[in-house]
Amino acid sequence: MRKTAAFILGVALVLGLGLAFLPPSLQLIGLWLTPVLGTQFYVALSLAYLLLADPLRYPAVLFVWLAVAFIGGLIVRRRLGGVLTMLLVWLLFVPMLALSVFGVAINVQQMMENVEGEEALGLVPPIPEGMTLTRLLETPMLGDVAMDVFSMIGEGAEQEIGIGFIMGYAYRALTWVALKPLIVLVGALIGVEAGRIGQRFMPESLSGSLQANQPSTVAALKTLVVAFILLGATVAPAEGQFIDLGDSVYVEQLVAGTDGEGHVGLINVFLETEDADVPDDVVAAIVVSQDMRSAQLLSLLPLPEGLDTESLLNLAPDTLYVVVYVDTPPEEAMQNSAQVKTLLEDRIGVELITLQAFRLPEYQLDEATLPSMTVVVGYSDADAAEVAEAFLSGVMEHGGLAEGVEEAVSNGALVPGSREGSSDGSVFISGFIRLEPFTFMLPEDPLLDMVMEDLEVLFEEPLGFAVSGHYWEEGAAAETLGQSVDLAELLGFGSLPSYSLDSDASFITLLKPNRTGVEDELSIMVNFFSNLPQTSPLLPMYGFMIEGFGNVTYMEGTSVPADALRMTLDSPLPPGLIVSKTVNRNRAAVGSQVEVTVSVTNGGNSVVQDVEIDDSRTLLGYAYASDMRGSATKIIASMAPGATETLIYSVTLSRPGVFKLRRAEVSYVSGGETYGEMSDCPTVETGPPGLVQAGFMLRGDLVRLIDLAADGKGDTVVTAATLVVGALVLLNLALTVRRWRLGAAPLEPVQLDEP
Repeated sequence: MRKTAAFILGVALVLGLGLAFLPPSLQLIGLWLTPVLGTQFYVALSLAYLLLADPLRYPAVLFVWLAVAFIGGLIVRRRLGGVLTMLLVWLLFVPMLALSVFGVAINVQQMMENVEGEEALGLVPPIPEGMTLTRLLETPMLGDVAMDVFSMIGEGAEQEIGIGFIMGYAYRALTWVALKPLIVLVGALIGVEAGRIGQRFMPESLSGSLQANQPSTVAALKTLVVAFILLGATVAPAEGQFIDLGDSVYVEQLVAGTDGEGHVGLINVFLETEDADVPDDVVAAIVVSQDMRSAQLLSLLPLPEGLDTESLLNLAPDTLYVVVYVDTPPEEAMQNSAQVKTLLEDRIGVELITLQAFRLPEYQLDEATLPSMTVVVGYSDADAAEVAEAFLSGVMEHGGLAEGVEEAVSNGALVPGSREGSSDGSVFISGFIRLEPFTFMLPEDPLLDMVMEDLEVLFEEPLGFAVSGHYWEEGAAAETLGQSVDLAELLGFGSLPSYSLDSDASFITLLKPNRTGVEDELSIMVNFFSNLPQTSPLLPMYGFMIEGFGNVTYMEGTSVPADALRMTLDSPLPPGLIVSKTVNRNRAAVGSQVEVTVSVTNGGNSVVQDVEIDDSRTLLGYAYASDMRGSATKIIASMAPGATETLIYSVTLSRPGVFKLRRAEVSYVSGGETYGEMSDCPTVETGPPGLVQAGFMLRGDLVRLIDLAADGKGDTVVTAATLVVGALVLLNLALTVRRWRLGAAPLEPVQLDEP
């Protein structure tokens, strides 16, 4: 009976610990795809991790097998019996993994039966936050394969990615698999010896009591198994101008614009020649850090409709760095990148981690062929808020507009989520670029040759730059007659910034739509302010560059006027409906109902018509793991100022995982124009599967497998087999109890009379 108890407990422990100890990166993948591929996918990930991962590299795998084998040996206390029992536990997980993979394949087949073309994109659930490409590259096993593939691509050895590559990983995986029985053998033997030593030093009275009351020991083991099952079931786990002013150049520029619907964009550019020790073969070294939170801005990306555009950005690391080399082999670029990485780290104040080097394919522009280029890529664990603090460090000594941007970063105006009214999306870029390798691409022109002589300083040294872009969904304010955008207020300036005394050219450019009536054609008005005098030859050059945007007006001044940070429009702001989407609980049990509420409030001062709430896409990506009750659309003829309308329905989530509901979309008409708003994206977690869920799932897959061979009688066969095994276990238990009872009251020996 001890072997049976050790076997049952061992299987439960390995499966439960495997589900609970799954590495965070694998857990993210599991919770993302389990609603689509079923519980089988999460269980398959857990079992593959336990069976295929290198136990010497991942201590959790070593601990699970060693600890469970030790406990099994401790219970059995017989060398051969303990080892064989725990090896049988390990062996059982091989068909369990195959059964889980079979279940995933069946689920995929069922999903794809009625799907064609781009419709398949609708089956892909939104990517959860935290699952970046860099996080995926850290995933056990999968990350190693990806890095090796990237390395071979970078070295131009794509043709070697084939059967040989696959077999190499297969041999390694077999080696890691073969280590598990050895670990189980050692753990079981240690457990057996520990059990014997414990029994030897146990007080005789206690030892006798245990021997005489073995049924209590069995009951304790059964209680432990039940407790573990219950526990496992609930485990949740600067765009400057070319200037000839001696040996250096510094340019500063702010560009702001609005679309007339309340959205505001801002770009800050700072450019200067530097004497940084950048190697001659480096064309560019750039650090990009982003925090994009604007759904409307991301919806402009040209991606298939079925994909959740916003969630795709979750794949991008918060901070990425790129170094571009010219005529440098990938392996040499990797070795040399340490120097440039240090320069970038000093510039932005965060630690960078190098991933890999790649050779770019040859590219021909017109009749000119670009030189051979190699790209070194890496990332940082720092987020945009950390990078923002130092991305201007290379230009702060010049003061001027850079001080204003630094103030806006410090007060949180340019860091999304830092305070009320902060930007809804920000990108910070810093680095160096060298123009000299590309001069051969310039056309032959006498006038251009003359200009190039004046601009020689731009090609002699690398150009350092700091650029940031920001977006506000509600950056404009309503006025009595129209609307306005006050950049000084938006950026939290205590006082107006000034032009830098070191700058060779300073620009502030404002772009706003020019349309007085609904039927009028939309045009763009461009106002730009500069410290350059009217006689400067750079003004017509800059005007020529921006005149394609619309009507250009120039305003001169040695200081920044208030008008340079303010835009006014005659057209009124849209009423601005306030849309919210909430759920009655963010954590729910599998199969339970979750109530979804979409609220729409008219926050404007005028009546809006033809309001349509459409939340029919809320479960897009979860078609096979959810069910909706009630209508997800609603039409309201009109809404007065301050009025609120709600849409309520419920969803049932039938699988474990993380469900990120899509945004509700609201369209309405005001003043003859049609506008749109979107809600946020609530998330509901049904948690990773527990031990009980995994057990029922494995039984279901076994039934489906036997159905294929037994003409649909899989459930009958599995039920009969379960009853037979249960009966044998109960019979074994009964015989064991009988032996224990006889052993607890031994018969007195019979004395035979001597003849």
